Formats: sequence, C-alpha cells, structure tokens
Amino acid sequence: MANKRDSDLRNPAQLGASNGAESKRHFPRYQTILWAVLSTSIFAFSSCVDLSEITQLAKSSQDVGNSFKQIADETLNSCKRANTFIPTGQQALSCDVYARTEPSLIKVNDVFFAYIASLGKLAGAGTAKKDELANISTDLKQADKDINQENIDRATKASGLADAITHIIVSGYQQHELGKIIGDQNAAVQAVAVFLSGYSADKCETALEEEKLLQKNYFQDQLEKYGAHEPLAAYLLRAKDTDYKASIDGKIQAVKKYKLAVSSVASAHQKLFEQRNKWSTRQLITDLAPEIQQLSDSATSMIKAFQ
Repeated sequence: MANKRDSDLRNPAQLGASNGAESKRHFPRYQTILWAVLSTSIFAFSSCVDLSEITQLAKSSQDVGNSFKQIADETLNSCKRANTFIPTGQQALSCDVYARTEPSLIKVNDVFFAYIASLGKLAGAGTAKKDELANISTDLKQADKDINQENIDRATKASGLADAITHIIVSGYQQHELGKIIGDQNAAVQAVAVFLSGYSADKCETALEEEKLLQKNYFQDQLEKYGAHEPLAAYLLRAKDTDYKASIDGKIQAVKKYKLAVSSVASAHQKLFEQRNKWSTRQLITDLAPEIQQLSDSATSMIKAFQ
C-alpha cells in the first residue's frame, strides 16, 4: 500500500493536466467577477452627465431675479406719478397696497431664483432663509385685502424651495439627489412661477397702464387748452408726451419680459422634471437652449428699461 508521500509523487504531466482542469473550472467565476467590475465602472462613467447647461440656465436667470426689486419699486413710484396727472378735486389712486405688498413679493421672488441658482451650483445660492417666509400668508392677507386664497397658497409654496436649497447644498450636488429634489419641488416651482408672473407682475403692469392712461388724458387736456394759442408750448408738450409714453411702454414691456422669463424658468424646470431619470448632455442642451435665450433677452430688456 502506497504511503502518502508516494501518492504525492505523481507524473508531472498528470499534475499539469490536473492544474489546467482546476483553472478551467474556476475561470468562469473570475471572468464573471471581472465583467461585473468593468460593467459597473462603465455604467458609472456613462451615467455622469454634463450638467453645465443647468448651470447656464441658472446664470441666465439671475439678472432677471435681481431686477425684480426695481419692478416692485417702480410699481409704487408709478402709482405716485399717476396721481400727479389726476385733476384737482378728483379722488387719487391708493398706492398703499403697493408699499405693503412689496416686501413679501421680493421675498418670494428671491427664494424662487435662489433655488434655481442652487441647481446650477452658483455662489450665494444658500442665502435664502425659510424663516423669512414663515409669515408670508399672514403678511399678504394684511397687505392686500383683495388677494385671493389661491394666490396665497401659491406664494407659500416658496417655503419648500427654501428647504430644497439646503438639501441641494448638503447633498454635494450629486446628480441623483438633484434629480430627486427637482422631482419633489416641481409642483412648488410651477405654483410660485404662476404667483410671480401673475399676481406680482400684474400689479406693476396695472400701475403702469393706469399711469399711461392718466398721463395721456392729462397731456391731451393741456394741448386742447393751450395748443392753439401757444404753438411752441404745444410742440414741447408733444415732444415730452412722446418721450414719456416711450418710457412707460419700455417699462411695461420689461414687466412682460419678466413674466416670460419666470414662465421660461418654470418650463425649463418642467423639462428637467420629466427627464430627471434619463438626463443626457445632448438632451439638456436641446431642452434648455430656448429658455436660456429667453432669459438672456428678458434680462437685457429689464436692465435697459429700469436703468
């Protein structure tokens, strides 16, 4: 009977054949592991989408958001100017509502555009504070007794956007987290956009339209009174009338551009929401390019009108 030492002294050819068989038996397992590692690496690389188009959208939106305070200020100033054209003895326009609502409107606007800035990883995106909106519902009700509940509800959605800014920063701007936040906040973005492009912007546009009408009536009345007797005064008055109307029309168009810009931001966010689980660099460029162009055009018009 062969001892253990004898049994280990096998033919080298047999030993090699045995080792080869062992390798063949284990190779498929190693191959599977290697393929899994490579597949994971390839997927991770291919799923890393260039989000620079979102950054460009955020950058283009900031001049629009920053210009809103000028619109809000102009609303009150327009009302005050309009009162200078009301004939003596007639009731003046009430401008107090514009002064009372302005702080709340600015807060909602600022949070809306700060949220968009955070999507693009822009500096200063984390400045919006939720506690500034804590009393937004009460503040709006007290400022404007005619505001409806639907607009109040839309404005309060801005609180969710303030929370989202913090979550985006804490997440380190990871793509999958960004997509989730966009999914969670899309309804709020759409609601706040309607509030800003509707209630907020409409107040300024209404004030400017009232000023334009009162100014027109006043200048027409002055021409009828003095035009025939004082040709030079009439000429100067017509020139002033033309310049005044051009200025007001420019501001009205700027407000309309603000409305378009806010709607463009909402549209872009809706596209990001719908594609959030399948973003691609090419698709982002295709989807967001029109909105980026609209934002750039709107910002230029607004800055020019209120400079």
